[in-house]
Amino acid sequence: MRLNELIFKHKFVLLLLVPLALYFAFGFYHLTKFETADEHFWIYQDRLHNYWQAMGDRNWKGTRINDKPGITLAYISGTGLLSEGDGQQQRVQDVDGLFQKHDPAQTERINFLFRAPLLALNGLFAFYFFWILGKLTGSKWTALMACSLILLSPVLLGISQIVNPDSLSWVLVASTLLTFLVQLKHPAWKFVWLTGLFFGLALATKYIAAILIPFFLLIILAWLVFGESGKLQFKDVRRLAQNYYLIVAGGLFVFSLLMPAVFVKKVYLTKDLLGSKGMQYIFWPMMTLNLLVWLDAKFLQSRILNWLVEKTKWLKKVIFLGVPAILLLMFLFVLINWVLKLNWWNLDEVPFDSRQSDLFGSLSFLKQFVLQSRPLVFSLTPVVLLSLLGTWAWSLGKWGQKDSNNFTVIALSLFFLAYYVAVSWQGLLVTIRYGIILYPLAAVMAAIGIQAILRLWSDQEKTQIIVFLGLVTISAFSLWQVRPFYFNYSSSFLPKNYVITNAWGYGGYEAAQFINHQTGLSGVKVISDYAGVCSFVTAPCLEMSNDVRGKIIKRLAEQDEEFYFVLTRRGQARWNYVGEFNQFNGKEPLWERVIDERSDNFVRVYRGR
Repeated sequence: MRLNELIFKHKFVLLLLVPLALYFAFGFYHLTKFETADEHFWIYQDRLHNYWQAMGDRNWKGTRINDKPGITLAYISGTGLLSEGDGQQQRVQDVDGLFQKHDPAQTERINFLFRAPLLALNGLFAFYFFWILGKLTGSKWTALMACSLILLSPVLLGISQIVNPDSLSWVLVASTLLTFLVQLKHPAWKFVWLTGLFFGLALATKYIAAILIPFFLLIILAWLVFGESGKLQFKDVRRLAQNYYLIVAGGLFVFSLLMPAVFVKKVYLTKDLLGSKGMQYIFWPMMTLNLLVWLDAKFLQSRILNWLVEKTKWLKKVIFLGVPAILLLMFLFVLINWVLKLNWWNLDEVPFDSRQSDLFGSLSFLKQFVLQSRPLVFSLTPVVLLSLLGTWAWSLGKWGQKDSNNFTVIALSLFFLAYYVAVSWQGLLVTIRYGIILYPLAAVMAAIGIQAILRLWSDQEKTQIIVFLGLVTISAFSLWQVRPFYFNYSSSFLPKNYVITNAWGYGGYEAAQFINHQTGLSGVKVISDYAGVCSFVTAPCLEMSNDVRGKIIKRLAEQDEEFYFVLTRRGQARWNYVGEFNQFNGKEPLWERVIDERSDNFVRVYRGR
């Protein structure tokens, strides 16, 4: 086969390598030079090690290493344990019972060992996304553009660098949901087994994946009632009802194998997962409802369901117009309100990065619901956000017309609504981190909208390539602007006086480098109000915590010592700088790093006593 024929045959794979190469180029840059909150629980407080120790000792109860539960991290980041050796013991030395001296080289080595597998897996998952999206949308160009938008999302790239269950949750939930939608259309068993596998892996990562149990049945019913024209085929109804049981049971089986603690203490399955808040009232009704659908198909050839279809035809218009309309209006409300600083409903006072607050809790359900979309609106790149809004507008315009992707858009949009309703019901305000599973789905819908526009303009291959390269270039520019602090990305639509999320440890390495290069460092110690600094400082260092805060205050009051102080926005929010750091109020820092050009998101270095 000649070279040009080979290139033409594999053109989509070759084109996908472009955003994938950019993903790895940006992702490996600065990969080891930061530390974030909660990572130490998994790496340095031995959650990953404890899992494998428990498996080796057949201590099945010990395989429940956390209440998230984060088991899949033990299989991906846990590969770092094979090469770690005694690096953790060499990394930190006690100085005086309060301050510690760190080895930055060991820190960077350990960070690479545990983070690189996550980054690599999430990047390579683009090939699966491309395959399954091609099946779902019937268009390899749509699949290619969706994968590119996912790979080059600053927020998804940023979370993929962090040892945390959220870094795997978005990949596994998206894979589960997309594969599930494919099995609605294609009867092949492989899609059922893949959905069950990914569902089990998603549950073993974060319990939030349990929201898929009622959502699966909701989408099956929507597909049966609204997704097909004419009389329902009872064989299809029976197949999908059976698939539902297989997927749920398969997911729970995979979850149980990965966390065999459930075989020793069933409460980890019946209470922590199936009996969690909200799910305890949903699981068995969902199982019963699906059984009724199956019995109707098995013995009555779906006569009851067909009768319901006839009686609820009016609901199709409500759902197919109402769902995208609600999301479109909500996103536009948030976008206009904050871009123009209109402060409608006095929502401006609710902070972006507070999961729970008295102010948020005092709001009506409707206001809480609207606020849930705010982090997503302003942390999607402009091209994805505008394309997503265009997709919902296109979906409204396609009402009554036959289009293979219309149901996909409705299904994914319903997931957005279900997720926002669920977290609002629990009184939680979604942050970027806790809404991370929505980002790949937004990229998929954005790609569908882009392709819909292209079909109206030109469907030629040359045009597709030009648009694809344009999307890659624009997305790469967004990454370039915020590098290397990808998880702190905010779109250009958000005014600079707002901060979506704290630095989360970003900038600590740069602050440490500034301190390390100061003259006269010998004998001077460092105090940081948040994580991410001490691991890279060569001088004795201490990070604020509840355990040592009283000791720090006492030492500052009793001893005349000189320190470098590293103060951050996150530390200020956490400790409120009561008493101990008031000496720096209004003073110019020796060094400052502002994250994403947002002055309120700072890391500052002072020197004082």
